[in-house]
Amino acid sequence: MTDDNQLPARDTAIYEGQIPPSLERVIPAMRRFGQISFWFQLVLGVIAGLIFFFAGFVGSNTGEANTLSPEEGPGLFFAITGLVALAIGMYWALRYTQIAKRLAIPDASLRPTRSQTVGSLQTGVLINLVGMLFNLIAAQIITGLLMVKVLSSEGVQFSPAALSRLVQPIDVFVVLANTNSLFAHFVALTCSLWLLRLVHNLKSS
Repeated sequence: MTDDNQLPARDTAIYEGQIPPSLERVIPAMRRFGQISFWFQLVLGVIAGLIFFFAGFVGSNTGEANTLSPEEGPGLFFAITGLVALAIGMYWALRYTQIAKRLAIPDASLRPTRSQTVGSLQTGVLINLVGMLFNLIAAQIITGLLMVKVLSSEGVQFSPAALSRLVQPIDVFVVLANTNSLFAHFVALTCSLWLLRLVHNLKSS
């Protein structure tokens, strides 16, 4: 007579209503770091977006036709492109929390595979790397234009017509906004890389 209460070995089978021990660290980490990544990108992205909107409004009303300023032109374009990548990164960070919920499903056939989880994390890394690239290009252009402004402002007499050739407070705000976006990408990238390392270190079951 067979023993109906005999259970299979813990390292080779999944109990009914239970998840593998190898996932016990991954599930809370995916949930926690997905939320951290999302909120960092959301808060810093909203701040950067408001500054860029205000800078674009100011630049369109006070900028002169023959003057390139950090709050307009290619620098602002690449900075906003990095901000768009940040929005995509926020959506992808929410997917990490959804993956964590699916990994907690007792039925192994309904859980994402290891390759699917790694693929999602690699996509998140790529999104933030591209966003950082756009923000770094924007930083080069913006700081270059600020340098031109500083050099061209030497010997300029203060007058309403010469204000556009001087460094304005809004120029510094544009630099701050681009830095916020860049930092948000860095935090999200760090979270994705840490999770990727955690998943890679799991023993395949």
